[in-house]
Amino acid sequence: MQRLLASIVLLATVTLVAETPRPLAAQLSLGINGGLTSSTFYGDDAEDTANETGFNIGASLAIPLGEGRLALAPGLYWVQKGTGIDLDGVDAAFSTAYIEIPVLLSVGLTPPESGTSFRVFGGPQVSFETACDVSASEGSISVEASCDDVDFTERTTTDFGLILGAMVGFPMGETLQLQLSGGVDFGLRTLDAETDPADLKNRSLFLNVGVAFPLGG
Repeated sequence: MQRLLASIVLLATVTLVAETPRPLAAQLSLGINGGLTSSTFYGDDAEDTANETGFNIGASLAIPLGEGRLALAPGLYWVQKGTGIDLDGVDAAFSTAYIEIPVLLSVGLTPPESGTSFRVFGGPQVSFETACDVSASEGSISVEASCDDVDFTERTTTDFGLILGAMVGFPMGETLQLQLSGGVDFGLRTLDAETDPADLKNRSLFLNVGVAFPLGG
């Protein structure tokens, strides 16, 4: 009888362990998110600039390194950037859109098995310009044109940057996680491609919401 009871207890323990779901941080997962950006220029020659509001949307993988504290997070995003400019009373704007490919390292500050998770992340990215427009308005008069259609300075269409941020995740059932993230994106390359370029780089704040779920079993 004792052997039978021991066998039942052992079987139940093994079954419970097998059925316990692995934490999301310990699995390969996909996150889909989007939100707002607030962008401007920075650098020695960035004068009379103002923030421009835009949007971003994209997806990223989380590839666990070890038991889930560390993860590699490559992604693909569409992001609006730019800056507002005050030109002696004329409100002007330089608006761009990019396809961005970040490769980030994510570090968990809470145990992988905890319900609510908190992570910090950072790493490099490359950005490819997909659109560029300039606009200006004074009173009731406004004009807008593509950067390619106006006498505009030569510009850099491929940017390299650095992203720093943080994310909070909230469990939604056994597989989904609601994620809130925010951070800053620093362009590292001047946008002026002239022979004697001005020091003008992208800088964006972002605030995103999204969901993440495991891939595979």
